[in-house]
Amino acid sequence: MNEYYKKRPIRNGDYARDYLSENFQLSSENLHLILLEIDSKYRFENDKTEMLRFLRKEDFTESIDKVGNFQKDCTIFYRKNSTNEYLIFNQQISAVKSNQTIFNFWKLTAIAENKFLTKRTNDAISIKFGFSPKEDIELYKIENKKNVW
Repeated sequence: MNEYYKKRPIRNGDYARDYLSENFQLSSENLHLILLEIDSKYRFENDKTEMLRFLRKEDFTESIDKVGNFQKDCTIFYRKNSTNEYLIFNQQISAVKSNQTIFNFWKLTAIAENKFLTKRTNDAISIKFGFSPKEDIELYKIENKKNVW
């Protein structure tokens, strides 16, 4: 161990001095990418913001699952896809303080939204647990196009 510490560290020229000088500044995009990698709280907030932005853009309605069809007392987002079909996202752990956001993607057949908002139903079909707008957008597009008149 002592022999190892006697040697001088390997250096790559003046790389650090040239690129990390006093007037060095990260662009906002690069800072964002670095924070996503090293800061779990920042990544959590970013993922949640992106998912909520996606749901608002797609005109989903927000509600609370009072019955427990998906996760009792947690947030659900739903939108009518066709005559009797609804696309639903539920936030599985919205009541718990956690550094992750998990949205599950469901499809449900119901005559009206009151049927699943106020009464227990077993007609929900799981499409994707842990939905991510970046990675699973094609799956959403496929389900969104089905049965649309």
